[in-house]
Amino acid sequence: MLDSIYKKTIAGLNSKQTLTKILAQLSFRIIKKISSAYDPLINYPIKGHQIKLPLSHALPLVLQYYPDYANNLARLANCVYAKYPDLKIIDIGANIGDSVFIIRNKVSCPILCIEGDPIFFKILQTNTATCENVVITQAFIGEEDIHTNKELVIVSGTAHFTDSNNTNTEFRKLSSILTENPQFALAKLLKIDTDGFDLAIIRGSADFIQIAKPILFFEYDPFFLKNQQEDGVSIFPFLQNLGYHSIVIYDNFGRYLISLPLTETKQIADMHGYLLNRMGDYYYDICAVQAADLKIIQQLREIELSLTKTNLGQHSSQ
Repeated sequence: MLDSIYKKTIAGLNSKQTLTKILAQLSFRIIKKISSAYDPLINYPIKGHQIKLPLSHALPLVLQYYPDYANNLARLANCVYAKYPDLKIIDIGANIGDSVFIIRNKVSCPILCIEGDPIFFKILQTNTATCENVVITQAFIGEEDIHTNKELVIVSGTAHFTDSNNTNTEFRKLSSILTENPQFALAKLLKIDTDGFDLAIIRGSADFIQIAKPILFFEYDPFFLKNQQEDGVSIFPFLQNLGYHSIVIYDNFGRYLISLPLTETKQIADMHGYLLNRMGDYYYDICAVQAADLKIIQQLREIELSLTKTNLGQHSSQ
């Protein structure tokens, strides 16, 4: 029953009927208050599959307002698969596993899901239990194998670390995980979504990257990066040194913004500056490719621009 009420509430928030929208807003506020004290799992449809997620999780709300959210990852996977039909994917920060179903809607390939939070990991286990060729492992990935004073904070279905003298958390390098999962040692797509630890993970995965030369898809948020004493922009020359040539930048709702060679340092600095002082409400997802894979970016850019024109035409006809 709670599933049904929640789905109707989320759908009503975007209603064109004033009364329906007001009632949905009231219902949503009540649900949010409930979830702050009692956060049960509910069922929610993702790409034709019913997955479980906490009542407090923001994904249904995001999908209601931005139905194309995260589909750019699936389009990217499809482009990579066209060149590498033996594609294997590594998903660091897999959360509840929604990316698995988004990717699998386009491409059926082996996926290694890595999630450190024990609550999300249990849900990930449940959601992917019947998925073939999906391997899951519980670990926090970092720049090195280390124990450090970091505490995980969860808000609306996403998590980030803060300094804490009361918590000792283990981080592992990606290469350590791959010794236990060698079938992913040459994975051609590496997706990272860890709210501020993305750049440290890229640096710590340099040994894997130099061998596998994967297409990277990572979150870029100066607000969370600053909390980890990261300046952000230093990752771009680091990527160049690893052989990366160009990037595609999306907003955090999966909408295409621009493609740039990494030599365009001024434009990259401007894109970085736009995000400053936005307190994590707005960020980028960035796809990076090496010179040998530039055709993937060209193909992806054409697809994204075509979708933009299609969506514009649909809005114009309404």
